[in-house]
Amino acid sequence: MEKKETFTTYEISQFCNVFVTTVANWIDEGKLSAYRTPGGHRRVLRQDLLAFLEKYKMPIPEILLEVREKKLLIVDDNPQTLDMLQQALLKQNPGYLIRMVGNGFDAGKEVAVFRPHLIILDIVLPGLDGLQVFQNLKKDPLTRNIHVIAITGHDEPSIREEFVKLGVDDYMEKPLNLERLTQRVKEILEKAAPLGPGNVAKPSPSSNEAV
Repeated sequence: MEKKETFTTYEISQFCNVFVTTVANWIDEGKLSAYRTPGGHRRVLRQDLLAFLEKYKMPIPEILLEVREKKLLIVDDNPQTLDMLQQALLKQNPGYLIRMVGNGFDAGKEVAVFRPHLIILDIVLPGLDGLQVFQNLKKDPLTRNIHVIAITGHDEPSIREEFVKLGVDDYMEKPLNLERLTQRVKEILEKAAPLGPGNVAKPSPSSNEAV
């Protein structure tokens, strides 16, 4: 199917679950870039809409993603580790869509909005630890199929066994072997299934656009 490159304000309103006038306001306020057709209707380019959704941390519908684009969430309370992993992964594939958080509570919130294909999950986190985050993922039918690579600087056999029991895709100790990690990410994402139900907002049949 040919990739859709432009979107109407109506289609965007359906993706974002807002009124068409709200989308028009985003455009008028300069938050969302758009152009006008000869007939005076607003149109938004795919890359501009994607940038807008990323900037404001809004759910990204599958129609905006190319096949090569996969979504990754990195969860680690060390900013240097986050930056290192992001750079290594984007060097491997600039098409990856990556978000990063520093604690378990934010990880849960980000999963609900971003719906990543894969999570690189540190085990030792402030607040809600990595094992609890992983257990919560497995309890929810909408998130149980998200792939997870657990990483830790404090390996404990009992925790490792629990991760393996729950079906972790891989378990790595710090300091990380970046070559091995990026290769495992590539292997896992190549076989990653489509995102779970509830992630994609499907627009209703097109209607006449007045703004």
